[in-house]
Amino acid sequence: MMKKLTFFSLLALTTAATPAMAITASSGLYLGGGAGYGTPELSKYIDSASAGAPSSAKIGGLAWSGFAGYNFALNDNWLVGLEVGYDTAGKAKYTYSDGTSEVNPSDVDALLTATYLFNNGFNFFAKGGIAHAYQKSEVTGSEVAYDTLTRNRAIAKVGFGYLFDLGNAGSLNLYAQYAHLFGHYGQADSTNLATDLISTDVAQVGLAYNFSLGGQDDGDD
Repeated sequence: MMKKLTFFSLLALTTAATPAMAITASSGLYLGGGAGYGTPELSKYIDSASAGAPSSAKIGGLAWSGFAGYNFALNDNWLVGLEVGYDTAGKAKYTYSDGTSEVNPSDVDALLTATYLFNNGFNFFAKGGIAHAYQKSEVTGSEVAYDTLTRNRAIAKVGFGYLFDLGNAGSLNLYAQYAHLFGHYGQADSTNLATDLISTDVAQVGLAYNFSLGGQDDGDD
């Protein structure tokens, strides 16, 4: 939780210190990516496993994403769009007396997006759609096993950002985002492999380059 708060606090301080400028929305292609911290929801995974309590557990780790999309401007402030992307969501690793169990989730998603852009560049956005999720499980030690699950699941993302106008070169949006994949708490079989797709939570910061989004208002009417 503290890591998530730190991401959003740093972005809020950055945007507060940036001079305001008049920005208006326009349609265009964008590309972006980010990195942060992902947490698979595996609190019940160990409870249902047969190997007993682990000697140590690490739930969470580096998560990153890449995406591309197209925004359609409805007016000077509102945009709607379509986006596709790839996400990782950290990992969970448990250590037992006779080996380890590790789960690594990721997904490819297709999303509908909505953004409200203030004329000073500050913006809020929400995204939702379907993720084709992958979950790789690996057990090492006295028993060695591997498994990959794939499922289609709902995914939602919300966040805020600050748009830096680059004139004719386009614009850059510095953002902070929270994402949730709607899976289940982990189940496990006798070898301690997860047997159902787990939910994940990811907090990240990143940059998106807009090829034609935004334009500075020079005040001339």
